[in-house]
Amino acid sequence: MSNNPIQRTVSFWRMLRSSDRSPVEPADWEGVLAKWGHQSTHGPVEHEIEGGDVLRGKIFTHENIDHLVLTKGRDDVPRQQHLSTGEVAEVPVDVEEWQVIESSFVSFLDFGNVFGFMRSAGTSPSPQAVAKWINESGVFEEKLIAEPVIDREKWERVRKAGGVSRLEIAGPTSLAPRLSGGPVEQLAALGGVGEFRFEIKLTAERSKKRSREERNKLLRMVDFLCQNVGLGELEKAKAQVFDEEGNNSEDGAVDLLKQRFSQQCSVDVTGSGSVRSITELSAFDAIMTVSKEFREDLASSVGAEFLP
Repeated sequence: MSNNPIQRTVSFWRMLRSSDRSPVEPADWEGVLAKWGHQSTHGPVEHEIEGGDVLRGKIFTHENIDHLVLTKGRDDVPRQQHLSTGEVAEVPVDVEEWQVIESSFVSFLDFGNVFGFMRSAGTSPSPQAVAKWINESGVFEEKLIAEPVIDREKWERVRKAGGVSRLEIAGPTSLAPRLSGGPVEQLAALGGVGEFRFEIKLTAERSKKRSREERNKLLRMVDFLCQNVGLGELEKAKAQVFDEEGNNSEDGAVDLLKQRFSQQCSVDVTGSGSVRSITELSAFDAIMTVSKEFREDLASSVGAEFLP
């Protein structure tokens, strides 16, 4: 097999107050990353986050800029298959000194507490996990959360809507456990038993008065998806919104995935054949390239002054 680059998504997220999801004063991320870099000189900085996952953070410096690499151990050992015989065997791992990991790559921009983000795999630490790890680091006095940076004007149209009469979402069932707690909780059991794909349509009656609460629940589901799943991982997320007068029309259809800032990138890998992995260098090269392309729009969306 040829050692071709692989496709990964670069997305952009913003740190907000956990208490009310409001912006916080822009942090000195250069100083924060330097502090973490000093702490990780003799090994990664390890924190157990809410939910029980143990995440390890290490600083990677590229083009004189510090970035964060967050890893977690896989909960299963990968397997390999002989291409001719079909025989399956465990991949040998030195469990005394090494651990099979999945990585997320985090690059902080110099405005609005915005960071560029890429996962090595779908089950790598999420942007929400990044926020939880940062909270455990004790650098900030208040708890933070991560939300996707999206087109502010279009998103306000959704947030100000009287409700949502239809919500359509689709994605792999590997995301299902993070949907638990929402109206599709029954999907969670499927996430660990196979590579399924789910597609769900939730609808509420269009009667303005009688079904207002149902439409409000679907509107809250949109926020839930951003908080617990991340729009960057879904394959479909569409909402039919009501305007303030409760008038439902085709003009009220909003493709939520088109409101976020993200881009598919070709990322170089090391290794060959089926044994390939994303390097820190290739990941941050991709993030920095996309960051430059979106920089002005990202600054506008978070209300920050644009500096070339």
